[in-house]
Amino acid sequence: MCLLPISSCEDFVPFDRVYSFWVENKSDESISFLVSYNYPDTIIPDNYNELKGVMPGSKTPYDSDEKWEDVFRSLPSDTLSIFIFRAKTISYYDWQVIRNNYKILKRYDISLGDLNRNKWVIPYP
Repeated sequence: MCLLPISSCEDFVPFDRVYSFWVENKSDESISFLVSYNYPDTIIPDNYNELKGVMPGSKTPYDSDEKWEDVFRSLPSDTLSIFIFRAKTISYYDWQVIRNNYKILKRYDISLGDLNRNKWVIPYP
């Protein structure tokens, strides 16, 4: 027997769609990345639990349930910062040491136009 929900289907829509860009690792070592919405503040955000890993020669998506056009419109400056870390750094150092000593491989400050031009892929290196 099938039970029908009391509310309509319109009431339960977890995501209409997922919008993604990808970080591509073209290096020969594993990396992690973290996205910050706080540009022009380029301090590494205290969001350790939001780190995403990317194996060598692969790419990993970064998802939003909002259209990226809407996300960029709501930013303090129309730019996202993407911090790239060596995976070994993440496993070796305490997160606060990484943040305080700015232990990053690279930081990308990207606009919506940058994402469009790069076909929604951010290559490292």
